[in-house]
Amino acid sequence: ITSAGLDELEQNMDLILSSVALALSTATSSFREGKPTLFTIYMPVIAAALYASYMMALAFMPSLFR
Repeated sequence: ITSAGLDELEQNMDLILSSVALALSTATSSFREGKPTLFTIYMPVIAAALYASYMMALAFMPSLFR
């Protein structure tokens, strides 16, 4: 991965995280409730967990490469 590729990935990270949160919340509501329209119940929790894990990864990544 080049530096330009990493910059592009970082610029699109909000779109990537929101797309993944939408897909996971739809899948979770489909399997647990049997109704994919109830994805709004799971969306805030999944989105918060994804964002928190992304921020923790950004914080701890420099310590992995010392």
